[in-house]
Amino acid sequence: MKTFGNILSAVVLSVVSASSAFAADYTYTDTLTANSPSFVRPPRSFGDYRYSAFEFNTSATGTYQITTQAPTYDGYLFLYSGSFDAKNPSANLLESSDDGTSFMNSSLTALLSADINYYAVNTTYSVYSSNAFAYPDAAGFSTTISGPGVITAVAAVPEPETYAMLLAGLGLMGYVARRRKPNKTAGESSSSNWAIV
Repeated sequence: MKTFGNILSAVVLSVVSASSAFAADYTYTDTLTANSPSFVRPPRSFGDYRYSAFEFNTSATGTYQITTQAPTYDGYLFLYSGSFDAKNPSANLLESSDDGTSFMNSSLTALLSADINYYAVNTTYSVYSSNAFAYPDAAGFSTTISGPGVITAVAAVPEPETYAMLLAGLGLMGYVARRRKPNKTAGESSSSNWAIV
């Protein structure tokens, strides 16, 4: 009976270990358009490449697979560590992938550390144009990240200009509300103006 218990414990432990080796896949979707932000895509030093950046982190250090499916254009996938700066796209670049199993998908494998923010940047192989390898006016894609940890999307932090506009708007609303408030003279009371006849 003791041998059966040890075997059962070993089987349960191996099943738990195997199931925790890979967390659930994380998939996000987005669309590249003519209005998407653009950057000079490495390794080239010219061009107008539209991109979409997805910031994420993971709960466990390990090897992760990142795959993008772009059914209507030839995609290009970049992975950045710590930060992504469209004005300096070679800084913090970890990996890049032009083609996976076809020119309509990109796939890369990378060792990611827990609690570090990463950026999956999807763009096109060709500069925005009407040629066969560029994307149409709206080109959707989906990116799947899989590995041993749980993937968490990082909420975007507003730029300082956004806070400045918010404060300016609140100030303007306060000014308008104050101007609409009727001024009371010293003889007026706050009670109603009903007269008894």
